[in-house]
Amino acid sequence: TNTENALYEAIKNTIKRVLAELNLNLSRQEIKDFMNEYKKSMGLDNSISNKDWLYIYSVCHMICIRIACWSEEKNDISGKILRFINENYTDASLSLKQIANEFGISVSTVSKTFKKSMGINFYDYLCRLRMEKAKLLLDNSELAVKDICKRVGYENEFSFRRAFERYEGISISEYRNYKQNM
Repeated sequence: TNTENALYEAIKNTIKRVLAELNLNLSRQEIKDFMNEYKKSMGLDNSISNKDWLYIYSVCHMICIRIACWSEEKNDISGKILRFINENYTDASLSLKQIANEFGISVSTVSKTFKKSMGINFYDYLCRLRMEKAKLLLDNSELAVKDICKRVGYENEFSFRRAFERYEGISISEYRNYKQNM
């Protein structure tokens, strides 16, 4: 019928736009193979109407599969990024660019992926991680501040002291005095 044909064409055009926007390059052979498998499993005949709707179903199903795979990859990559940061936070040169190079993805992708999975941006997380480790060292050792700053990824003591005060709201000496008097 005319209505069915118009609906089919509208859906087909929408699918083409979705494929283009998702940058999915499904080959005709991939779609044909999937259609044949589905047709066999459902016992469908080869009438034009069934074939057209089968095409629509097949492409939509393949889009869903690809998107599910991308989601798994993104979740997997965010875990790998977090693990890399936690293992390398003491490296003073740790940056989004270094992480992007490590994983072969763009700086923007690293930043967005990290923010989405952690709910905090990379630099805030890195500072928070370093400061928590620094507080542990300040609480449980007699190490000099210059040694602690190196152990938590700061190149110079001045930057470390400034970051600590910004993060904790008090200076390192005030923090140590407070902890000793507890």
